[in-house]
Amino acid sequence: MTLTYALIADSGIVLAADTQSIQSHNAGDYGDSHLVADYKSKKSKIRTLRNGSAFSIAGNGGLVDALLCEANLQQIDDSEPFNAVVRQYSRFFHDEYFKSYDETWDRPHCDFLFCGYIGANGRKIPQIVKLSSQSGFSWNPVATLEGHGFTGREQHGGALYLHHRIYCEGMPLDSAKCLAYCIVSEVAESDSIVGVPVEMAIVTESGVEMFADFDRYEQKRQRIIEAVRSLIHS
Repeated sequence: MTLTYALIADSGIVLAADTQSIQSHNAGDYGDSHLVADYKSKKSKIRTLRNGSAFSIAGNGGLVDALLCEANLQQIDDSEPFNAVVRQYSRFFHDEYFKSYDETWDRPHCDFLFCGYIGANGRKIPQIVKLSSQSGFSWNPVATLEGHGFTGREQHGGALYLHHRIYCEGMPLDSAKCLAYCIVSEVAESDSIVGVPVEMAIVTESGVEMFADFDRYEQKRQRIIEAVRSLIHS
């Protein structure tokens, strides 16, 4: 399982994800199998595109790999404008998914969060678009309308509490980076199916850049934890 989180700040979009990957080993016949063991490893869950945008992955790893592999074979042109690229992925994911699972009741599930900019009236507007197998990978701008988006463990209480208590529209970029780091790290610390290290991409009007200098944010997170503990135990 995964947690990815994207939010629009005053001068960019922050996209963060955990890096834990879990593979399950089952034994037995179909319909009568049982779990033998889970194997944990690390996997990057953020991809960058040539047009200066980025997207995260969450859900069934086999399905994600299959969709992205076929997309590469189809040579989706990721140098085109953001909207055009995301709509290409939307159509392709939809067609491939239902070609493979149209008659299957127990379909695997995965989500993608695409982060980038579109041009409108001479301005560049930040966008977070969610493509989910649960909606047939249809274009979902809800993340743009709300200024943020989650995938994976998106209903995790710790993530939602921190987000709703701290997030504000148009918050400074550095504050948004700190919030995203704290949310993913806190969930990873309390949830065995989400794990560190955290990875993060910063998407701005000029392009995308990976960010990994988290020492300052980890120090802030520890101070927050200590402050809460001292209040509760005082």
